[in-house]
Amino acid sequence: MAAVGFTNLQMALTLSMAFVVFPDLERAFPDASSATLSWAVNLFTIVGASTLVLGAVLARRWGDKRTLQIGTALFTASSVAAALAPGLAVLIVCRVGQALASSLVI
Repeated sequence: MAAVGFTNLQMALTLSMAFVVFPDLERAFPDASSATLSWAVNLFTIVGASTLVLGAVLARRWGDKRTLQIGTALFTASSVAAALAPGLAVLIVCRVGQALASSLVI
């Protein structure tokens, strides 16, 4: 039960933190426009919300525990990759990976 609560906390923090770190993104990627940077923030919400049903279907097929484990592993890997992203395109792809993983977890 604690593992489920912790993983859902991770999803909520990821959604919230992206808006807080927007000024840091602007400093890290000075050549990128605000509109482009907003994709790095908003894609998590867009992709995550649009794939929730897919996550539920996969949970039915694979089982809840296995889906939670896969989602958590994918989310962790995507988060590490996002933290180490050398460019904005990689960061955006990593945020999409986080969103897909959150659909599995939620």
